[in-house]
Parts: sequence; structure tokens; C-alpha cells
Amino acid sequence: MIFAMNEEQKAYDFYMGLKEQFPGTELEDLFDRLAAEERGHKIKLEDEYEAHFMTENCYQPEWSQLVVLTPFPIMLKKCSFFMLL
Repeated sequence: MIFAMNEEQKAYDFYMGLKEQFPGTELEDLFDRLAAEERGHKIKLEDEYEAHFMTENCYQPEWSQLVVLTPFPIMLKKCSFFMLL
């Protein structure tokens, strides 16, 4: 799942890069929509990851979110841990 989340992040970054190349055009709008779709996919994967691999009884940090150390940050809301890939 982490691989899939990273791939969604790469796709998001790709479309955002294309969006910046076509300011004020229909292509800018298209790439913005495609980037938003990829971001939505990543969020769904993060939610599924939390639901299946995180427990409700684990340590809750004082801050609301924790960045997992991967090539692309993954925001986790429920539990505190670090994963090195």
C-alpha cells in the first residue's frame, strides 16, 4: 500500500508540473483536475492503510498528524510510529 501511495504522489506531482506549464489555458484546468483526482486516490489509500494496519489502542501523539519517513510523506492521523523504507 505504501508503494501505491507513493505512486499516487508521483502522479500528483507530475500533473502539477504540467499544470504550471500551461497557465491560463484549458490544459491548466485539465491538469489541475487530474492532480486533484490523484490526491484523492492517495487520501483514500492512506485511510485504508490506517483502517487495516493501525490499531485504536496505540500511542496517540500530542500533535494531530505525524509524517512517516518515506520518499513521499504520508500523513497518519491515528497512531505514532516511524517506518523506514
